[in-house]
Amino acid sequence: MNMPKLFPSTNKYHNSIGRGLLSRLWILSGAILLLWACHPPRETGRDLVLPEIISKDFTHFYPPEAYDQGLEGKVVLLIRIENDGSVSEARVEETSRHDILNEAALTMARILRFTPALVSGEPKALWMKMPVVFRCDDHLKTFIDLEDWLRAAREYQAAAVTGTDQNRRNAHQDMMRHYVHLAHKMMANRSLSSNRVVLELATPAVHDLWDDYQGVWPLSFVPFQDYLRRYSDSEYANLAENYLREYVEYEVSSLKKALAVGTPDALTKRQLLVNLTQLLTELKPDTAEPD
Repeated sequence: MNMPKLFPSTNKYHNSIGRGLLSRLWILSGAILLLWACHPPRETGRDLVLPEIISKDFTHFYPPEAYDQGLEGKVVLLIRIENDGSVSEARVEETSRHDILNEAALTMARILRFTPALVSGEPKALWMKMPVVFRCDDHLKTFIDLEDWLRAAREYQAAAVTGTDQNRRNAHQDMMRHYVHLAHKMMANRSLSSNRVVLELATPAVHDLWDDYQGVWPLSFVPFQDYLRRYSDSEYANLAENYLREYVEYEVSSLKKALAVGTPDALTKRQLLVNLTQLLTELKPDTAEPD
């Protein structure tokens, strides 16, 4: 998707998302650090080349509810990497003391891909220890003053319905920039804390659609749906629709992965997935449902 460069002061947001940031994110909310403590088999007199990780996208494995509660810890896994680079087995060797983080680490490990280990140039299966560190970075957790953001957003909303045509156009642009800034931060920080202000600001129709889900999953797409409801005749409406489509695609994909391996509040999340899939169909009627 090619995003127009409308806002010079926020090009860092538009450029990164326009180049497909949502499909390439690999840093989790806060951070997951993959630290390797390798214990390969003894191979006397033979060269051993250890596996290297290929997979890139880990974003959905830091559960939003765990991040929102500030749960941190290190899980040490023992994984078996087959000679084709797939992970056939994974188990917890050292717990984080939080079941939700242990399960998230196992989920990630089971779908990782590696280059195979090589012994004298031949692929070989082996067991390795894989510590996974879940850490909420403090500066990300307080990534934005939500009350200040809400105050400014209300000012822009008021300006968008009063004053001259030029003032209203300026307010539309300010509001679009404001929403892009928040949505970008919501994607980088998978906390649920932003859901409250997003829904508080939204039109009643948009609020009622997603209110039941604010405590279980990040609603990063809502700002753009709200923008389209409010300013459908704005010159930035097409941009808002493009963002809405891409953010919904990302959340659909992340929800599917979470539900495939088990997650708290699965019933509520499954219904959210149904609703988002329907919305995506409306946005992309001629496009197949994403994997």
